Amino acid sequence: MPTSGFAQVMMRDLNTGQIAEPGVYLGSRGQFRSLGAVEMWLQSPTRSEEIRVEALFKEAGCREASGTSFTLAGIDDRDTLMGLKIWVQAKRDSSGMETRAS
Repeated sequence: MPTSGFAQVMMRDLNTGQIAEPGVYLGSRGQFRSLGAVEMWLQSPTRSEEIRVEALFKEAGCREASGTSFTLAGIDDRDTLMGLKIWVQAKRDSSGMETRAS
């Protein structure tokens, strides 16, 4: 993910503890082990930005999360993560309006 003007999105595989920053591969590298639960956070976030994620799990289906730090999981830690849509956006103000998204 581009980091110009935004904090870096970091991820950790909760089953192995592997941490990946932008540009680093997160996975089993040929060991045929799928990703399950992941933790995500913004490294050095500003007060005005947050991560927004839509995740598709094999058993649990679609899950959504947003914030500066959170954990995403399916029905359990081993529910296979099939896909992720990730973006950094401006935090929503109290009226629910977004001011900037990227």
